[in-house]
Order: sequence, then structure tokens, then C-alpha cells
Amino acid sequence: MIKKLNILKLVTTNLVVFIVLIIFGEISYRSLRVIKSCFSSRGSCNYSFLTPRKFPKNTYGSYYGYYKTDNLLGTEVKSNVSVIVNEKEISTLSNGLRKTIPNNYESEKVLTIGDSFAFGGQVSDSETWQSCLNKNIKEYNFLNAGVGGYGTGQAILRAKKLYPKINPKYLLVQTLVGHNFARDQLKRRYGNVKPYFSKVKNERIKIVPPEFDNENKKSALNKIIGPIADHIIVNITILERFSSDSFLNKLWHKSRSKFTPISNIWGKNHASIEEIMRWSIQEAKSLDSEVVWLLQYTKRPTMQTFRERKNLINLLQDEGIRYIDTFDKFHGKSKTNLPKSQLWFPHHTPLGNEIVCREIIDSNIYK
Repeated sequence: MIKKLNILKLVTTNLVVFIVLIIFGEISYRSLRVIKSCFSSRGSCNYSFLTPRKFPKNTYGSYYGYYKTDNLLGTEVKSNVSVIVNEKEISTLSNGLRKTIPNNYESEKVLTIGDSFAFGGQVSDSETWQSCLNKNIKEYNFLNAGVGGYGTGQAILRAKKLYPKINPKYLLVQTLVGHNFARDQLKRRYGNVKPYFSKVKNERIKIVPPEFDNENKKSALNKIIGPIADHIIVNITILERFSSDSFLNKLWHKSRSKFTPISNIWGKNHASIEEIMRWSIQEAKSLDSEVVWLLQYTKRPTMQTFRERKNLINLLQDEGIRYIDTFDKFHGKSKTNLPKSQLWFPHHTPLGNEIVCREIIDSNIYK
């Protein structure tokens, strides 16, 4: 009995110490972000880092107004809508494509797919890199089929859905390196259910459809515990500094999934990032178009970004797929001297999209 009490005391003590360290680390991390913002080019301190976050529920559908649910893709862009989000005009055409200005209707079609960096998060219709390309390359019509929050595999599923309706000459696949393939391992992101990629031993990759009915299956206890756990989880921002494949992040997501189905964001037996990479490349090649890959990056690359960039480029080269890598222009030897705040919001600014556009033009792929 005494031995059990000692073990319980030891476990409790370690747990308390761990919680205190997490709280101390979180406070320190947020404080450092505020201090860093005070010395940024904006000239003012951003105290929003200190405020508690709210766990988003169906963010895209309820807030922005241009997303809808889809049985295959989870979320998809609505057709023929026009909304103003943060003073930016967002308009869509048929099939949920974003409007480009101008639209070269009579030219050869290039279907561009990807996430919010492809869609043009935080910029107007005329400020996306597709609109820039349409202004400068009249021989092609660059169609914007990007969707915020998508993984690369998920984006290719959307391309396969759109292909019979569009029949493009080129497929331009955009990947946010270090992020998008990991998204394809998730069955829920930012409160939205989505398909994920599963693989068991030597079997082929299986696409698991969105689980829309999970909310109805939850017990009363989980409905109470779930939101509480989610609010705790979303406020531990220090984990954002770790890559999605790090041991700490995997351990955290695995442990948090035991508390609530809402927070169980990782798909069961999800495929590895490299397996999803290979699947995405092969599926893109199977479509009746010439494939080009566009590699984009966030403001602050992680170690995962560098590993993923190397692996993806090697696979693309092995498959003979042409690619446009924007790393050097934003982070490498050829990077601009402009401050990062002029290039990212955190999505690309209009200027950032112009630089991406110029990289695509300078590749001479679309001549």
C-alpha cells in the first residue's frame, strides 16, 4: 500500500512539474513574440499574442461565407459568390474556381490547385499570382482551383473531380512545403472534417472519406470534455515551433486524441509524408495533362520544411516532372532585401504573389 502511494505521489509530482513547465514555456514564448513585435517594422507592439485563443468550429463555412461541405473533399469553394473579407474582394465562378482578373477565356487552360497560398488568402481577386500570370501570359488561362486548408493529396482529389469539366492542357500543383503533405494525414483541421490518406503495411494507400457523422456519435461526457480540451490544446502555441513529424508533436497529438473525438485530428493508420508525396505525384501524372509543380513557403521554414523540400525535389526529378521552387527568391541566396512583413501576412501579400508570378514566368515553362 505504501509503495503504491509513493508511486502515485511520484507520478503526481512529475505531472505538476510538467504542467508548470508547459505554462512557464507558454508564457515565455508568448512574451517573446510580443517583444519581437515591438521591434518589428510596424513600430508597435502586438499584444494579441497574450490573449486566449478560441478553438475554431467550421471556420470556413460560417465565417468567410464562400465554403461549403463536400462528401469527398470535406470542404470546397462555393460557385458564383462574391464576398468582402477584411476589405478584400473574393469572387468565385462556376465549379468553385476563384475569379482571375483578367480571364483569358479563349486561351489554353492551366488548372492550378493547392491550398490558401494558391487560392490567394488575404488578397483580392486581382492580386493572386494567377491573375498576375493572366496579365502577363496571354497564351494561357490560369484557372484558380486553390482551397484554403487543403493538403496536396486533397487538392489532387479536387483536380480529378474538376478534370472532366475543364480539360486543361497543364496541371500546376502548388505545395506549401513543410505543411501540406502532413495535412493529408489529418481527418479534421480547424474544426472541419476532411479526407485523409491511410496505409496499412504493404497495402496501397486508401483514401478515407470525411466523417461527418462523428458529432452525433459522441457521448454526453465527450461533448462536455471535448470543448474544454480543445480550448486548452489550441492555447499551447509553443508547439507551433515544432515540426509536424517531431516526436513531441506526435506524442502530444496521440495523447490529446484519447480525451476527445473533436481533438482526434490524426487519421487512423495514416500514411507517411513520403508515401503521400509518391501517391500525389503518381496521381497527378495519371491525369491527361502536363504536370508542373510549384513549391511555396511560409515566412519561417522549419527543419521539416528543409527535409520535405529535399525529398520532394528528388521525387519530382526522378519522375521527370518540371518544378518551380520559390525558396531561393524568398529564403535563399537570391532572396529580396525587403522585410518579411512586405511579403507575408502570413499568406503572401500582393507583392509576394507578384514575386511568385515572376518566378513562374521566368521558368519559361509557359511560353
